[in-house]
Amino acid sequence: MSLIGRISRCLGAASAAVASLAFAPATSAQDVEAFYKGRQINVISSATAGSGYDNYARLVARHIVRFIPGSPSVVVQSMPAAAGLAQANYMYNQAPKDGSVFGIIFNNMTVEPLIGNTNARFDPGKFSWLGSVNRLTNICVAWHTKPVRTIADLRRQEWIVGGTALSSSTVQQANTFKVLGGAKLKVVPGYAGTTEMLLAMERGELDISCGIGWDSVKSSTSLLDAGKIVPVMQLGYQKVPELSDVPFIYDMLLDPSKKDALDFITIRLDIGRAFAGPPGIPADRLAVLRKAFWTALNDPDLRKDAKAEMLDLDPQTGEDVQAKVIKLGETPKRIIDEVNEIVTDGARDPSKAKN
Repeated sequence: MSLIGRISRCLGAASAAVASLAFAPATSAQDVEAFYKGRQINVISSATAGSGYDNYARLVARHIVRFIPGSPSVVVQSMPAAAGLAQANYMYNQAPKDGSVFGIIFNNMTVEPLIGNTNARFDPGKFSWLGSVNRLTNICVAWHTKPVRTIADLRRQEWIVGGTALSSSTVQQANTFKVLGGAKLKVVPGYAGTTEMLLAMERGELDISCGIGWDSVKSSTSLLDAGKIVPVMQLGYQKVPELSDVPFIYDMLLDPSKKDALDFITIRLDIGRAFAGPPGIPADRLAVLRKAFWTALNDPDLRKDAKAEMLDLDPQTGEDVQAKVIKLGETPKRIIDEVNEIVTDGARDPSKAKN
């Protein structure tokens, strides 16, 4: 073959390759639109109806479909059993991996397998994370008549703190303030929920309740507006500007060498209320879902609804959430062991709890 012939042949091959690259994205977009056209998307909520997580699930579900090609419909399904474990296990092991199912996942699911929960049958880093609607700060509240407002107050005398299950955030976060922050807390587990603990505070049975989301306190209880409860401690990766005078866990930290353990406890709160699909969603559909999520969270109509429902927004992209979850999964075992000692107050056997 002549030199000109060889050049022509190479140019022809190159043109074909360029054409293939040019049309590939369009073809992929058409395939995604065809998949979602007339399809029902199931959004699985890990919480009971009317709770903070469930309200965010319904907010996102209502708006995200406007930005998914093919105009699919959407149905929200509640799966609140086992404090979020049932939903996470279902999403990871049983839900279709085609992009037709995703949901909002409790932030503690990002660490449950790491801290030895054998019922957590999933790898958090392999979920298809779409993004997060907001970062979380959990607080402890005291009844307004209790003389506790400062770090010195918290360390001055013993305060009785209510909790639900020993493995719950209500107990574990109280223990975090106790062990790392030096707060003198006597933790009493066994309450059915936050509502019951708040009633016990009103009766004078409890001094403080912990493990409550600041956004939930603002949106779901009139006790704060009425001045009946007062935030007295905040646990999060960053201090909340609204709570500038409320003792912050990092300011309370007694031993600087424990910061890595505290970071492990708070980074999942920084991940916040995040949405994910099962592992293995096709890359083109996952990219569309992530883009739709981000567009919806920055859309004026969604933000208007969120404001009306008193739902705070501080969104993160799916890529950012995925990176944080993977980073958590790389935590050295010595730190995880240290965290387990902290959140249980040294009581690995629940029957020997120091409460």
